Amino acid sequence: MSGQAAVPFHQAVYAVLSADPALRALATGGIFDRVKSGAALPYVRLGEATATPIETMGRSGVRATLTIHTFAESTSGKKAAADVQARIWALLHNTRPAVAGFETVLVRCELSTVFEENDQAIPERRLQHGVDRYGTELWAA
Repeated sequence: MSGQAAVPFHQAVYAVLSADPALRALATGGIFDRVKSGAALPYVRLGEATATPIETMGRSGVRATLTIHTFAESTSGKKAAADVQARIWALLHNTRPAVAGFETVLVRCELSTVFEENDQAIPERRLQHGVDRYGTELWAA
């Protein structure tokens, strides 16, 4: 069950994020599962997912996490990445998105940070890289 839960959780989060006009206005480069070559900044990429089986009182479930990456130019300092991260937090933290085949316990932000790094595509450009990890428990419906 654990591997089966990672995909629908990822899909549910993508649906929530991509449907929000305010987030799309901040992440003008797009919201991606896989970033398109030459994507403009700032953008959001859904990243690594984990799914760990849990069982309690005869119920089977999964502890699922999803890491969300935000990329913005460093010219604005951390503000552009932080603004996108704040909007994602408003959309996901303490919510129960519909996850196909599962009952969702509250989604919580478990980690949030922003750091500067070199742009691999354009070495002379510096990026602000925001990393947020959201987690939830998914119980078989």
